[in-house]
Amino acid sequence: MKFDKATVKLMRTEIENALRAVAEKYDLQMDMGRITFSATEFRGKLSVRVKQPGEASNPVASNPYSKYLTPDRYPELSLGMKVVVSGAEYTVVGARPRAKLDIVLRKGNNKMLTAMSVTAIRFALKNNR
Repeated sequence: MKFDKATVKLMRTEIENALRAVAEKYDLQMDMGRITFSATEFRGKLSVRVKQPGEASNPVASNPYSKYLTPDRYPELSLGMKVVVSGAEYTVVGARPRAKLDIVLRKGNNKMLTAMSVTAIRFALKNNR
């Protein structure tokens, strides 16, 4: 077997599903980090911590970028909002106010995050009305 992008992506999904069952059983928060791979191996980082009382296991609630998406900074955007840019649908998951590409998005159902400038998002919102 050789690892390629599609295989690693499928395996990541299966690993996350298996870990989700363990996390629920022991009341833990598990996050799979970035995965790198070659033809013969892949490596990734797994973070595991004890959930705090009342903490949601939902990825949007535990998202570090969500606290920066405030109405005074970005009045036209809200957490979980769907945006279509160049024919692809994205979900707004937060902001990085000091970065050049300041809006953090998730494309489709993918867990990988991407970033775009607020100017590009505003342009897309204006054109999609």
